[in-house]
Amino acid sequence: MPLSQPPAFVGQINITSNNNEIYWREGVTDLSATISLDGLQYPDELISHIASKMTTESAASGSSYTYTGSFSIETGKVTISATGNFSIRNTTSLVGAVWSGGQQDSNGSSFANEQYGPEHIGFPKEAITTIADTHTGPIPVAGYFSPNYPVYQDSEDPFDAAVAVAKSEGGTVKAYDFTPVYEDTNDFLSGGFNATRRLFLGDMTDTNRIQYKVNFWRTNRARPFRFYKQRTIAEFRVYQLQEQSARNSGFTDRNPSIRRWSGEVLMTRVKT
Repeated sequence: MPLSQPPAFVGQINITSNNNEIYWREGVTDLSATISLDGLQYPDELISHIASKMTTESAASGSSYTYTGSFSIETGKVTISATGNFSIRNTTSLVGAVWSGGQQDSNGSSFANEQYGPEHIGFPKEAITTIADTHTGPIPVAGYFSPNYPVYQDSEDPFDAAVAVAKSEGGTVKAYDFTPVYEDTNDFLSGGFNATRRLFLGDMTDTNRIQYKVNFWRTNRARPFRFYKQRTIAEFRVYQLQEQSARNSGFTDRNPSIRRWSGEVLMTRVKT
């Protein structure tokens, strides 16, 4: 039996007027397009939409390149490919670039090269543009987190229900259940929605801890996200962090001899 693989948390990217512009170059022609989507988007759907927009604009310019976009659950990176060579334009002067999650920080200061905003798709600002028919983001997209090791403990969706209990003076107890069991034909034996899942993650490196806090938690602590129990298997369930995990980025317990961290993630299953 193969060993269990690490999990993956895939959050959503918020598309606004601050990060909805696509910039690239075909040959000597600079092209641009505006993303039609608005609000929270998962990276696989977003990169497919970007590829479609680039294909349409390329046809209008006369080049007629066909673009395709993909997202890797294992690495958290997006890849954009074309039927011809092109370059991604993502310099510090370009406003609203989706690649880097915009152009300015919260104080209105422009990002420097190698910097990016919280709602990015894995391409930091850069001055040099590489020409190729395929480009993969050098870093995982915003909202992505995957540790080095599998989950150490997992409560696996117990059946939970919101229950109010009333007691009479005579000692009679009556329970009122406001969340009847929900069954899904696609996930028939699951614990249903509103189930609390507890994950214990251990031996996390400094890089793992920073990725969870900066890349995933700070933007997705109040958003639904996809949880893949193993990042090599494309099966997921949708959760949202519970109050305790949403309030604190956690992972403060440390092995005294080495810099390895551990902690618990509490999350509630939600409807897609």
